[in-house]
Amino acid sequence: MELIEKKKLFWIRISALASICILVIIAVLAIGAILQLKVMQDDFTRLGEMADAMDDMTENLVSVSESLEQIDWEDLAVNINLTAEKAQQSMDAALTAINDLDIDTLNEAIANLRDVVEPLARFFNTFR
Repeated sequence: MELIEKKKLFWIRISALASICILVIIAVLAIGAILQLKVMQDDFTRLGEMADAMDDMTENLVSVSESLEQIDWEDLAVNINLTAEKAQQSMDAALTAINDLDIDTLNEAIANLRDVVEPLARFFNTFR
């Protein structure tokens, strides 16, 4: 009978040790699950904020799209072409005026001005 008692005691100890191991594993898994749940809650909060930001961006894109739809692109192109043509005409007129400029007469006028101003400059430099 003693042998049967020893075997019972051995299996009771094994069962107790297995139960303790299972309880430790369950405790570790529970703690891990609680920590993971906290992280997941933070992630879901961030995802909610990102979804709100994306909604705002979507509203802005819709507003921009509506504004672009209201533009008369053909009229805009015509106005740009007219502006470019007027600028070209102004450039042509300026180039014609520059080409018509008599450089020799201009140089002669500058020389005459220098001849007049030089004595005055010497006169005023004597008062320094």
